[in-house]
Amino acid sequence: MSDLGFGDLTRSKSQRCGSNQPGFGTPYDCKLHRSIGVCFLRRNPVVKKPHWLSVIASRVCATSSGGTLRTVRMENQNETISEARLRAKYIDLMIKILVNSIYEDPGIPGSYNGHEAYDERRRAVGGDWPRTAHTMVGVARLNNLKDLVERTIREEVPGDYIETGVWRGGCCILMRAILSTYDDRQRKVYVADSFEGLPAPKPETYPADADDPPFLRHPALTVSEAQVRKNFTKYGLLDNQVVFIRGFFSDTLPELAAQTFALLRLDGDMYESTIVALESLYPKLSSGGYIIIDDYGAVEGCRKAVDDYRARHSIDAPLNVIDWGGVWWRKGHRERKTIDWPASIATHHLESHAQSSPRM
Repeated sequence: MSDLGFGDLTRSKSQRCGSNQPGFGTPYDCKLHRSIGVCFLRRNPVVKKPHWLSVIASRVCATSSGGTLRTVRMENQNETISEARLRAKYIDLMIKILVNSIYEDPGIPGSYNGHEAYDERRRAVGGDWPRTAHTMVGVARLNNLKDLVERTIREEVPGDYIETGVWRGGCCILMRAILSTYDDRQRKVYVADSFEGLPAPKPETYPADADDPPFLRHPALTVSEAQVRKNFTKYGLLDNQVVFIRGFFSDTLPELAAQTFALLRLDGDMYESTIVALESLYPKLSSGGYIIIDDYGAVEGCRKAVDDYRARHSIDAPLNVIDWGGVWWRKGHRERKTIDWPASIATHHLESHAQSSPRM
């Protein structure tokens, strides 16, 4: 698709919006923007310059169709909105949509922590199980994911991205969205999940899973591959840069064809799921790449798997706290930092979240 300039209304009449109604959001018959449904190119005669949301909404059409996000010059004026600002606004909006802080959906009825009413503070730190949102990790962990993905791009860390344990796909959707804003057409996002829930514990092999908390078997935590694909499609982000890996990690990850990763995001909850992902994927993580552990502060089995692997391989990169549950480190970064878990996370979330440990 050709690069679109939002202020460029010099194209032929057949290419322009056919509506005679002025203003933003009017019905249209525009060949270039059929996937939006309303015309964002027309100037409102009262408002002298387009609102930035209108500009971004129009660009989303081009980006989701394989277009490029570039610097935009507004109609009939000299003001220029930078690529960085547009990108930041788009990604921030994506995060709000993925956690559904816009429509404020309540928690899943009967979820283990009992918090069904929408609570902005809990949603910020992944402290509930949303009824309809496409992720439960919360705003803090999505912002962390955004920051690290953008670092890999700016620092040119080679490799793809993968999440092991995706629920409704929100984190993977965000990674794919960020790649689209940078017009990165090489990296892939691997979506790894059984799509059937967690495997049955094997206490004889992994004793740390013997006492897994019952909430790990909650039916709401099982989401089908078809549903996750549908969620990607809703954002216009399901394409050949998204690779689904279906099956239990012990069956799929050791044989994964991908050779290099720039970022790993592990959300497998159990000792087995975490240690298998580490053993299979960490050797493929580029030097200078990033690894995120979603449940380090929430599930004892996950924390033990991480500690065991790091000790076994003499990994002394510092653990950086995201919130009450998540941590990350950078491969090859050897500045030593000791975390007294969970005491050191007290300043990163509300005391009520720490006391209830509100998410798996």
